[in-house]
Parts: sequence; structure tokens; C-alpha cells
Amino acid sequence: MKLEEHIFAGIEAFQRGEQEHALLHACIAIDRSSQKFDGTHKSSRASYIKFIRNYYWILEPMTGSGINFDETCWSNISITDDKGKPIEKLDIAAFIYHAFRCTQAHGKEIPPQYKLLPRSQNSQLSYHIANNQLNIPETLVWGLLSICVFSEVNKDITTNTGHYFALGLNQFCIADWWGLEEHFKPIAIKHNPTRVTLQGLTFPAETTP
Repeated sequence: MKLEEHIFAGIEAFQRGEQEHALLHACIAIDRSSQKFDGTHKSSRASYIKFIRNYYWILEPMTGSGINFDETCWSNISITDDKGKPIEKLDIAAFIYHAFRCTQAHGKEIPPQYKLLPRSQNSQLSYHIANNQLNIPETLVWGLLSICVFSEVNKDITTNTGHYFALGLNQFCIADWWGLEEHFKPIAIKHNPTRVTLQGLTFPAETTP
């Protein structure tokens, strides 16, 4: 599938209520975009994580939870790299790569403690945070897909479907917004007034009586 086809498939899967299917397409689209971002044809952990970090200014408002992803580290989560070494200062980009991208790429099911949280109509976004648990709002899918559309690396893509993103009262027809990150940036900043850094996320280990 082409990169743009993964974007549209992710949107359509999300609309059908298929969260993990939508997340898979979003993770693949990020992978493809990160390779273009680094000018390579090979997927890599470093490129994937760097690409997401570069676009926290998109991910934050499109996810809509008010968390400062630049400064929040998920110290409540213990994840190891491919060499079995614990990852220090785990931010949301590294978490997405290891918990979602790698898990699904290896044909495994996302563990329940990392699954996305569905949002009922008009309800508030929420996170479930505990020792070795991080459940993120399902709007993360929209954030990842949006990064791929607005990123300048994908300005070469042309489409003519009616798929769109929404932010506040604004609608962005994807066909008209490929690669226009500089035009989108002031809008994203305007809709991201709250940036809370979460701290004190190290929970005591559970003990057996």
C-alpha cells in the first residue's frame, strides 16, 4: 500500500471502531514518513522516534489532552530495547515505537495495559496511569495520521478524496494540506494553550502480603 492509502485506511478503520487496525496503519504511515524525513529506505528506531518528536507540536493538539510531550517522561513504564536494556527517560515517541509499532509489526497483540482508551461522545479525554500501565486516548491515532499529512516530507503526495481532519471548528481536507506544516503550525499552536508536564510518575512496586 502507498503511504496515503495507509492514511485513508487508518481513518476508515477508526470510523468503524477498529482502534488497533487504525493504529497499525498510523504506525506504518509514521514509519514510511520517517524514512523520507531521514532520506533513507530503511526503517530504524532512531528515525521513527526522532520524526515523532519533531512533530510534538502537531501530536499535542491533535491528540487533545493538554500534556506537554516534550517534557513528560513515563517513569511508571518499564520497557526494554531489543537488547533487553531498560529505556531511560521514556517519552511518548519512544513509547509509541516500542509499545505499538514494534508490537504490531511482530504480529503480537498490544498488551491491555497499553491499549488505547475509547472516547464516548462529548466525554472528556482521559489517561489511565499506574505502575506499568499507560492507556492513552484513542485520539492518538488522529495525532499520528496528522503528522504524516502535514509534514513537509509528504508535500509530493497528491490525492483527491474527501477525507479530512478536524481541530476545533476547523476542518482540513487532506487533499489540500499535504506537506503544509508551516501553514498549519500557527493553527496548531492556537489550539494547544495547555501544556502540562506530568511528574512523579514513579509508583511503588506492588507487594504481596
